[in-house]
Amino acid sequence: MKENTKHYASSTQEELQEQHPAISAAISKQINKASQNFFYPNSKLLKNKYRIKEQEILKEQCCDDVKKEMIKLRQEPLPEQFNSSYLKYLHQRLFSRAFEWAGQTREEPFTFEDGTVASMPILKRKEFTKPFAIGRKIQEGLEKLDKTLAEKNNLQGLTREEFVEQAAGIMIDLHHMHPFREGNRRTKRLFVEKLAQAAGHELDFSLVSKKRKDFVRAAAMEHSNPEPMKHLLEDISNPEKLLILQEFINSMRELGLDEKNYYLAVVAKEGETYHGTYRGSGPNGFMLDANGIFILGNKKDLTPEQIQTLKIGDALSFTAPKTQNPEKNQQKTFLPEKKRAALTNDEITKKSKDNASIQTKKKEKAHFSPWIAPHALHDSIEVMSQSLQEQMTNPIAQSASSMRQMQKDFQKNTLQTSNTATNNPISVQMTKEKRSDHQERTKQPPKKAMAYWDTGTKKMDTVPLILQEKLSSSPETEENKTMYRNFFCPNSITLKNKYGINDYKKLKVQCAHDTTKAIIHLRQEAPPQKLTSTYLQYIHHTLFKNTFEWAGQTREKPFTFEDGTVAYMPMMKKAGISFASAKQIQEGLENLDKILSETNSLKGLTRETFVEYVTEMLIQLNYTHPFREGNGRTQRMFFEKLGQVAGHTLDFSLATEKRMNLASISSLKHNDKEEMKHLLEDISNPEKILILKEFIDNMKHIGFENIHHHLIITAKEGHTYKGFYRGSGPNGFMLDANGIFILGNKKDLTPEQIQTLKIGDALSFTAPKVQNQQEVLIPAETIAPLTNNEIATKIKNNASIQARRKEIETLCQIIYGNRHILQERIEMIHENHTEGEQLTYQIATSPQSISKLSGSNVFGIKNNARAHAEANILPLCRAIDRYINIFKQTERDILHTHHIKQRRCEQSVKIPEAWMKNLFSLSKAQQQEILSNSPELRGEIRTYIKKINERLSSSEHEAIKENNPEKLAKCLGTSTVKAKEIMEIVKQIKEIEQHIQPMYFYNHKFDECLAPNQHQPTKTNNKKKRSNTLDKEAIKVQKMKENVNQSSKRQENIQPHKTEHAKAMTMNI
Repeated sequence: MKENTKHYASSTQEELQEQHPAISAAISKQINKASQNFFYPNSKLLKNKYRIKEQEILKEQCCDDVKKEMIKLRQEPLPEQFNSSYLKYLHQRLFSRAFEWAGQTREEPFTFEDGTVASMPILKRKEFTKPFAIGRKIQEGLEKLDKTLAEKNNLQGLTREEFVEQAAGIMIDLHHMHPFREGNRRTKRLFVEKLAQAAGHELDFSLVSKKRKDFVRAAAMEHSNPEPMKHLLEDISNPEKLLILQEFINSMRELGLDEKNYYLAVVAKEGETYHGTYRGSGPNGFMLDANGIFILGNKKDLTPEQIQTLKIGDALSFTAPKTQNPEKNQQKTFLPEKKRAALTNDEITKKSKDNASIQTKKKEKAHFSPWIAPHALHDSIEVMSQSLQEQMTNPIAQSASSMRQMQKDFQKNTLQTSNTATNNPISVQMTKEKRSDHQERTKQPPKKAMAYWDTGTKKMDTVPLILQEKLSSSPETEENKTMYRNFFCPNSITLKNKYGINDYKKLKVQCAHDTTKAIIHLRQEAPPQKLTSTYLQYIHHTLFKNTFEWAGQTREKPFTFEDGTVAYMPMMKKAGISFASAKQIQEGLENLDKILSETNSLKGLTRETFVEYVTEMLIQLNYTHPFREGNGRTQRMFFEKLGQVAGHTLDFSLATEKRMNLASISSLKHNDKEEMKHLLEDISNPEKILILKEFIDNMKHIGFENIHHHLIITAKEGHTYKGFYRGSGPNGFMLDANGIFILGNKKDLTPEQIQTLKIGDALSFTAPKVQNQQEVLIPAETIAPLTNNEIATKIKNNASIQARRKEIETLCQIIYGNRHILQERIEMIHENHTEGEQLTYQIATSPQSISKLSGSNVFGIKNNARAHAEANILPLCRAIDRYINIFKQTERDILHTHHIKQRRCEQSVKIPEAWMKNLFSLSKAQQQEILSNSPELRGEIRTYIKKINERLSSSEHEAIKENNPEKLAKCLGTSTVKAKEIMEIVKQIKEIEQHIQPMYFYNHKFDECLAPNQHQPTKTNNKKKRSNTLDKEAIKVQKMKENVNQSSKRQENIQPHKTEHAKAMTMNI
């Protein structure tokens, strides 16, 4: 629902004169000036509360705030009376964060905080030839709105058709009025949406593309044609049409065509005839492409022959039936008459193949064909060589690598089988036909929109397959086909279920509801210490026991339903991917058990090694696809539990549906496991989990609901990404790379980038490798030199400068009667200090050369004002001198302070060494004991503290003292997580510093007492002694560091014992 927020200035003076000859040039100029006051000076950007001066940034910020406010307004109760006051209230709520004048109509003068007054009685947009309502016509229009709604009782009690008629008139009138300077469209849509709600109807403007909205407005504004507006409101209020529109838009999103604003999609109007090209159908609707306009029709309005025979790309002429004659067209025909066409030669040939004698011949041929690959040879029986048969029946080694090789061999054997089949003349003919069909389709690839409703088959687990696709991959014998169909309700594509639901969509919703509850229950259960395929089946049973009778049963085993029918599925195919056959299912599960047994359920592995194993296992289990439905949800829960047992986290809720599908297809169809490995890395790495969760939660918070239709990944270490910066959170930032959302860690950006990057900026980012990330605690920052403008701004904001300038202005008021008389000359002093000296000399020698002095002097007789003016000439000269001196000093101070900041920020602080980290973990007593015996370690700690103190600014030290990681992160230009790490280390090192200070004082005094009794060695002896002991000191320091590490390890080992001892003491007390 994004509205185009590009702001246009009001009509020029010439346009106004041409359109309204009665308006004089002077009034015209005045109106233009008042209109221009809505904008920043010399700009076409509206003044805003954000103080934003960039068009795109203002647009994004305003849209975000409006979306949030719309969510709140939709939840508010309806008003008792709809009128223009409520319209203004909606506008004020939507735009109060953006504009001072929110809720005010444009013709009324509005005074900004800066004192400027703006109004816009005349407004014209470039896309229209006519202006909107002028001056008092706006108020007249609002009064008419109030009268209409009062007389018609807020349109309540009207039928849907009557409501559409009235609402269309209100929408067009509001568009003609355009009562507000900006935000009319969003306010108008929300007003009419709430009006419909009060009248008991529904209007869903989210289903209307921008192109259609523009078309409707132009028709009403330019051609006084209300019909397109009525058609639009009819489409988004009629439940049947709403369903078709929603179905179409969802399908376009699944194809990656989210930008619905660039096409014109309308539902077929009753009684209208449309000519175009058939582009596909869904469960409820179909689409006709009429010269680039997408016409959506109700599938029930097509004949059964059309539904069965129409192919994408066929020419189609369609007339939508009129609703006033439902008996003939729809309601009286429960089962429409179906015309039977004469059999073609191909159909006769196909039927002859099913003849009993032909079947006998086939059985004889089957004697020589012990293995048939039904997924490759659909309707013909083909012979496989004996050597190939032996190859397929050889035992398969039970390991993850052999499982992968088994999949490759299976694909290779399929190709070999197809080649073997060429010896059979019938097979050769069928293969040629298939290849020629494929070549034709390749030569004329359909547009994405052509088959927009055929995307259900591309999903890996969420939607059951279309019956036709399943039949094409099912076993060829009639018995197996029957067994396969028995999974479905009779004459339906809906799986048999315990709810008795025959509608596919209702089943999907109910099943999702029950599995969600089951997932919560499973997460509360403790997993077994050793996981097996039996536990995998237990998870499937728990998830789907309320939905399917066969929950927990693998698909290749025959299952008997309560109605006595038997079903199984030894072969399975989805999205062009063939899954494991009957024999391979059990082999795959046995192989899973073997890996889990040999690796002790992956316990004791590093996270990286764990990810390697899980990647391989997940790909193999996905290929095995052991269950008829629900494999994806079962696999994710199984591996989540496996991670729990192995001591690692796997949060699949952070992997979008689109990413899961991409990873599955890449691994099974293209033999590329990197996408799956990257996915598992993202949802197991604590830092990346934090960034992903932060981003997804933020998207949900701003109402971005279709997040699962996007590809969202974290930046891979060592990889470079190029795109557009889209914003940041406390810990991460987002880069849009051709529609893929790349999330990076904020700490990996430089502080300069964090401070200067703006939304929409081009950005090239390389994610650092792990070893590089761990070396630096506080990164170095390059501070750019101050520009002349920045220096001038800092000087003007200086308190001393402002006080001296105020003094000069006060004296100018006394002397010249104008406090700003020297303003331009003072500005010249900023650029050239010698101007100040010249100005002082001019005022001292000839004050009247500046301007006439206050008061009067008649024949040498001066009044008090003149006498007072002359008396203050010398103080003014001194004030200007002081101003120049303070100006110079302030400039020097600013440059010096900035130089110190540059030197401070160009230093980086490394992560503490391992011995120092171990020292942090020891008790205070142990820390004191170690440090008291090692002045060298104390020296290293002091050096490290000094580096931290020199690197951090006073505001950064203050943030640490206040325990405010957000403030510290903002000051340093890093992530909140990194700021917390810095705070923790600084606090620990400062605690140790407090122990060192009294220790240093004691040692220092002790050395002073011993000094008189010791012989002072010569300088030469000092040098020799120092040279001889350097190596010894280095060895001593190294030993001390080793002692610290050993003490830390001992501390970890005895900690539980200490805790138990403490508990015992407490009990005795």
